[in-house]
Formats: sequence, structure tokens, C-alpha cells
Amino acid sequence: MTRYLLCALALLICSPSYAGDDPSLEQLLAEEVNAGVFMGNVLIADGDEVIFEASYGSANLEWGIANASDTKFQIGSLAKQINAAAILLLKERGLLDLDDPVKAHFPKAPPHWDRITLRHLLTHTSGIVNITAHSDIDRLVRLPLSQEEQFALFIEEPLEFAPGERWQYSNSGYLVLDAVIENVSGETWEEFTTSNIFAPLGMNDTGLDDLRRILPKRASGYSLSDGLLRNAEFEEVAIRKGAGGLYSTTHDLLKWQRGLFNGKLLSAASVDEMMTPAADAIRGSSYGLGFLIQDDDDGRLIWHRGSNNGFKGWVGYDPDADITVIILTNIRDSQLLDLGPRLVQVSRARATPPN
Repeated sequence: MTRYLLCALALLICSPSYAGDDPSLEQLLAEEVNAGVFMGNVLIADGDEVIFEASYGSANLEWGIANASDTKFQIGSLAKQINAAAILLLKERGLLDLDDPVKAHFPKAPPHWDRITLRHLLTHTSGIVNITAHSDIDRLVRLPLSQEEQFALFIEEPLEFAPGERWQYSNSGYLVLDAVIENVSGETWEEFTTSNIFAPLGMNDTGLDDLRRILPKRASGYSLSDGLLRNAEFEEVAIRKGAGGLYSTTHDLLKWQRGLFNGKLLSAASVDEMMTPAADAIRGSSYGLGFLIQDDDDGRLIWHRGSNNGFKGWVGYDPDADITVIILTNIRDSQLLDLGPRLVQVSRARATPPN
């Protein structure tokens, strides 16, 4: 029943000049919708021009409210790009260096962190245990933990490897970066990112997703169980800040991507540093600063994914073709790691070559 409801609620809005010439994008997405594993928003841009935009399924199944272009979704770890940019802004202002020891800006750092630098945190090479691997994490994610209570879950744990030895994804490192941003700037994380990133780029539909706040056009999250969609389990999200606590829209994320890669926010040198591979990561990609970088015969893809209970997000950017693909979904089980690159591949073939 839920599968048919998804199909009935599918709302498709496309750029006729694009979708009419090449239905393959619609076909790819229709396959996911018809399989009952995707609803949400997709936006594809060639430079600054939106060339494909689609909304599928429901923002709220119980009320039958369709997703729309301005629906707000939790974006999970896509927020890590924001954290990396915030650190680089502080670096450009001479307030820190990426190779500073963490303890210089985070006084709570224990002695066994002495060799860990900010760069290690940004590139997931610190060796700090991932908080989401905690044995009681399913219960803990429902609690309104303070920053101190979150740190207490991992700060005294032994390192899993020597700093810089290898790559291992760690939300803990980005939680520490939240505190570094606050300590160095003298502002709350929300104040600093709003005034220095979101407001300058016109990202008026992005912020910390405090579920106690009334947020217009916020999507409800869902997960699949025994082939049926169910309401996602509650999670405290906003406490994660730049590790995974944001909501946004496809249009705001396009503003973010264009602002970052067009030099509206950071210097060219800082953007290059974000996209410089630092460690081998996953799916043939390397990790830079808040981004995954994949180089192959088809070109370069700068990408990241995000996931919270009930939500997933994927953003990919091809700097050579100047193509951006943004996917936000309110079904946790959507397979965006496969869908995202497929949409990039189709879009590359149709892109206008950059000047």
C-alpha cells in the first residue's frame, strides 16, 4: 500500500528544455520511486543554471503533503563541509592553523591526543574512536546530551591508531571541531556559521534542526521495515552541529556549492586545500577537508553523503564539467551512493562545456 501511495504522490517538476531532450534522468529516478525506496528532491545545475529539478513523494505521508522544491530535509554529514569551511575561515583570519595541535584550541584534550592536529580531525585520520560506534548509541541518540556529555563518551577512550596512520570516519572529530570553532571565534557555532556562511551566501533555509522549534516546510523522516514505510525513530539532531545537525534545501545547498567553488566564501587556496586528497577513504575516493574526492577516467568528482534516522543526502560536483547534483530524501533506506554517481554520469553527457 505504501509503495502505491508513494507513486501516487510523486510530483515531478523538470526543466522542459533538459528533460524533454533526454528522459534518462527521469527514468533513473522513476525506477527508484517505483521500487518504493525513494522520495525527496533532486536538483542538477550546469554552472549557476538549474537544468533539472524534481520533487517526489511526500513530505508527510500521514497528511498526504507532497515534497516541494522548498521542503527542508535533515542533511546529516553534509554539514561536515560547513565545519571544514568554518575552520578555514578562522585560518584565513590568522586565528588558527590546520597543523595546530588540537589541545591548543580545545583545552579538554587528554594527554593521549597530544599528537592530534586540526588537520587530522578534518581528514578523519586522528584515530579518535567514532562516537556512533558506542555500544549504547541507539539509546544515546535520543537524549538531549550537552556538548560535555557527548565528549565524555569518547574523550578518554584509547586511540584506534596513531594520528595520521590511516583513514577512519569519525563523527567524534567533527564534534570536537564544533568546540574549536566556538572557542576560537568566541561565538556559538550557530552564531558563527549563520553570520559568516549562511547569511553571506543567502542560505535562508539552512540551520540547526532543533526538533522543538516550529520549522515551516520541514519534512518528516521515514524508514523501511518489512517492505513498509514507517516513521523514523526520534533522534536529537541539533546537538551534532557541524557533525550532522543541519536542515537545508536543495536550493540552499546549490547556493553553498556555488558560493564555495566560486570564491564567495574562501580564497582559491583554501578551496584547493579542501579538495586536496589527504587519505584513501571509500568507494575509490580520497578524503580532503569535509569532502570526498574521486578521480577516474570520467573526470573528478567532489562529493559527500549524509544520513540521519529518516533522511539521507548526497551532493556531488564535477569541477571540469561544472555540474552539481544534489539529492535529499526523507527515506533513510534510499541508495544514494549508487544513484548520485549515476545522475552525475548522465548529467556530464548533457553539460555545456565550461568557458
